[in-house]
Amino acid sequence: MIIYIYGLKKKKVNTMSKVQWTNEQALAISLENQNIMVSAGAGSGKTAVLTTRIVQKLKKGIHAQQLLVLTFTNAAAAGMKNRVLQKMKEDPDLKNRVHEIEQAYITTFDSFALSIVKKYHYLLNLTQDIHIVDSSMIDMQAMQFLNIIFENLYEKQDESFLKMMNHFTVKDDKEILNCILNIHKKLDQKADKQQYLQNYMQTYASKESFYQYQKEFLGFLKDIIGQIKLSLDSIYPALSEKEEDKLNAYFQLFASKEYDDIYTNLATISTIRMQTDDEHLKEQKRRMDQQIKKLKELCFYPSNHELILALEDAKDYEKVIVQILLQLDSLLMAYKKQYQAFEFVDIAKMALSLVQNFPFVRETLKNQFVEILIDEYQDTNDLQELFIQQIAQNNIYVVGDVKQSIYRFRNANPDIFIQKYADYQNHIGGTKIDLTSNFRSSESVIQLINTIFNHLMTGLIGGAKYSQGHAMKYGFLRYNECQKDHPIEYITYTNEQKQYKDEDIELFYVVQDILNKIKEKMPVYDADLKEFRPCTYQDFAILLEKSKSSEKIQKLLQYYQIPAVIYKNENLLEGDLFHALYNIFVALQKIKVNQLDTTFLKAYYGLGRSFLWDQSDDTLYFEIKNQTYFHSDLYLKLKQLTEDATFLSNKEMVLKIIDTFSIYERLILIGDIEANSHRLQQMLSIAQNLTDLNIPIFEMGSYFKNLMQENKKIEIPSAAPLKNQVKIMTIHKSKGLEFPICYFILNFSKQNEEEKTNKITYSEKYGIITPFYQNGVGDTIKKVLAKQDYDLQALSEKIRLFYVALTRCRENMIIINKKTTNHAKNLIECKTFKDLIDYIASDFEYQKEMDLNTLDIHYRYLNAKEVEKVNKEQTSSMNHHHIDIQKSPLEEKEKASKVVQHLLSKQEKEKMDLGTKIHEIFELTDFKQEKATVPPLVQKFLNQDLLKNIQQAKIYKELPFIFLQEQKSYSGVIDLILEYADHVDIIDYKLKNIDDEAYQQQLKIYANYVFYLLKKPVFTYLYSILDGQLTKIAD
Repeated sequence: MIIYIYGLKKKKVNTMSKVQWTNEQALAISLENQNIMVSAGAGSGKTAVLTTRIVQKLKKGIHAQQLLVLTFTNAAAAGMKNRVLQKMKEDPDLKNRVHEIEQAYITTFDSFALSIVKKYHYLLNLTQDIHIVDSSMIDMQAMQFLNIIFENLYEKQDESFLKMMNHFTVKDDKEILNCILNIHKKLDQKADKQQYLQNYMQTYASKESFYQYQKEFLGFLKDIIGQIKLSLDSIYPALSEKEEDKLNAYFQLFASKEYDDIYTNLATISTIRMQTDDEHLKEQKRRMDQQIKKLKELCFYPSNHELILALEDAKDYEKVIVQILLQLDSLLMAYKKQYQAFEFVDIAKMALSLVQNFPFVRETLKNQFVEILIDEYQDTNDLQELFIQQIAQNNIYVVGDVKQSIYRFRNANPDIFIQKYADYQNHIGGTKIDLTSNFRSSESVIQLINTIFNHLMTGLIGGAKYSQGHAMKYGFLRYNECQKDHPIEYITYTNEQKQYKDEDIELFYVVQDILNKIKEKMPVYDADLKEFRPCTYQDFAILLEKSKSSEKIQKLLQYYQIPAVIYKNENLLEGDLFHALYNIFVALQKIKVNQLDTTFLKAYYGLGRSFLWDQSDDTLYFEIKNQTYFHSDLYLKLKQLTEDATFLSNKEMVLKIIDTFSIYERLILIGDIEANSHRLQQMLSIAQNLTDLNIPIFEMGSYFKNLMQENKKIEIPSAAPLKNQVKIMTIHKSKGLEFPICYFILNFSKQNEEEKTNKITYSEKYGIITPFYQNGVGDTIKKVLAKQDYDLQALSEKIRLFYVALTRCRENMIIINKKTTNHAKNLIECKTFKDLIDYIASDFEYQKEMDLNTLDIHYRYLNAKEVEKVNKEQTSSMNHHHIDIQKSPLEEKEKASKVVQHLLSKQEKEKMDLGTKIHEIFELTDFKQEKATVPPLVQKFLNQDLLKNIQQAKIYKELPFIFLQEQKSYSGVIDLILEYADHVDIIDYKLKNIDDEAYQQQLKIYANYVFYLLKKPVFTYLYSILDGQLTKIAD
């Protein structure tokens, strides 16, 4: 029997398996001595191909350090490294060379660029002590510099600046400040921003460029006129003779050559009336009227001369903005160099300057690597591409899929992939290989996807001509063994009565459908078991364009006892922990300057009633009303922290705050212990960033306040979910994943128009775009052209996002869509996912209208307690089960840890304090980072034989627990849990002595608790930190 898995076709021969590749996969693995692009469609086995190619290179004698393997996220780099390592361990020729992978350049673009900059720092007049700081901090500093620049211009009475501000501001200049900051950030992607700005006026505001804009604008108007003509041709047979008298004006419009002709002839157009019952003709007439209206809105200049004058007027504003941007860039770069603190985009530009300006650096890198392999090439940005071209020598191997380029908002440039694909297709500079066999999805799913994207991806729109080399072939034949009646379900509904919200209708249908499929035991293929089995909750995914409704969906599912998890990055600036810490920072700042005003009292009250202090509202109210809070324990602690700050670094201060308020111990009160521990780690990183920029801890509250006022986020990467849960996620988050059953719902989100509607914007094609002023503010033709370009790019990205969504599905796809009558008739008119779905609705073979009477829609779940508390994003897949506590009386709660039975001597207390500090070091150190970078005590620990495979472990540190066993309730904190695929190791740290029998009893309780949670064999160890001795405790 032949089995296909993720692009690999395995044929069982006795106990050995031989991999059979498709011809295209085999070529992608073996082709050499030239630049190669592998265009790999969804589910085509690109990861397996890339991994195998790397392994084949190693088998030919190439050292791992001679390969440069680049990707875009740390997780992807770690995954690739682990896959290569596993392949090497399985290969007799390579298993003795696995140590090479430790130093291999399998990394992200950012990390590799940073390593180059640190190595050659002296060439850039930098020290090696380079810091990477969060972009939000740099943005805050950039805004401060902008305010200084504006103040100077106001003071100097700069005529051009004042003219711009008078024309474009109403109450204040905040909108203009934000617009210029946004342009500054976009221009940061330029390799030489200063030179770009110095040449700007000649490039974008010269007579030649004005002529080009005019030419493009005229072409745009003529395209609309052409559409009007097509519509008129369609309805012409239905016009009465009386209406034909109006046609001459239309014919003159159609014959217009220049803008002035169009403007003049458009004024003579009058509305044509038509009497017909033909719905098609009515629709054509409606479309023609819309196009005429659009044409009139665009032709608001009385003449071509006025059109040019508007550009000339805007030119003055552009010049002012360019000068401001030049000053801002100079100030900001000087600031960064002063503190040796940079963003990753700065590092990328520094790395590029090194290979461009220093030949020996470029040649060293060229000669170092036999091949440069880049994964997810469609996500490359301009700086990364320029850098790679500098160090390449006909040895680039790129893998990607332009159809899955969905990170334009992160500066990914799909045009790089598109241009290279076209060149390599014509054998210019390299060879392209298409991987089109899909080993993920069923034949029905693939056929539908092909049909849909033959219509949607045209080349100009979407970035790929789908019908030419991109259509998928069915590859995983096992699905044929279990045919489903309706693998693709297109569910529609009408909501004319508007008794319920559209969102609720769709959500309740999904709940009902999941329960039905579980009840009916719908079969799905299990890749691990290599057979079909009844579906479980883990097989379902709900894909959304926006994350807005995620929590509501989760709450509804849990109400019906359906376990559900949300895949999304957490925002540090939310939640009980953040607000408690924020109130501490605000209070410290106010105490420092002795300004105990309303802001302080709000912070004091918020902290007092938080989980960190848990004071009653009445007590806090009494303290504030009677001003007795000066004597409260809470105030005295804050006062002491303020004094401590004079001799502690920011990071030490955060650690002191954590200790003062026993934050780690109190996290159990708010749940999500692992996620909140990560939040504390992020707080420590921010504190260090502030230190790098010479900003004191007292400014931390102001920093967070500014971020919240600007609706900014500090994202913490999402964590691994629990296993048997329905997954809820955005399409962006789903990229790279696959699910047997996918729901695609809530498709009516509107397009974000902010980039188009800002008063001052930036376009890569048309430069800085400002209004003109002539007895009022108006748009130039640059704004019109930029909007058209933006809409085209946004539509292309939306179609690619739609492709990513549909290709996540393996076997059963359910698309829910509200029926409406006003559909987009042309692809270019589509703005939302709903528009796209309406546009291709006829492609769905199985369509069913929902009966709303069968849905028990209610809102009880919004106020109900959760059936099971499921942490939103846990770092590891440890289940936290609820325990049914019987009504029989329990014995007194006991501590699992050893109990001290006597008063501590001074020496014993000092020893315990030392142990606590060392525990903190172990807790705060990342055990998976390079050993050479960790503290010596931790390094000694990590060198133990037991920890040689720690890279494969899921790590839990300082895990608090409460555990019921034999009518006794135990509580404690487990120092370290290492969860592997087949067992779990628990390690308890001791300062020195590990011979006490009480420790063994303590570890026995730990083991029982962890076995209860993870259902894996558990082994326990004691580690003497000072002796460096690790002892296994007998079962």
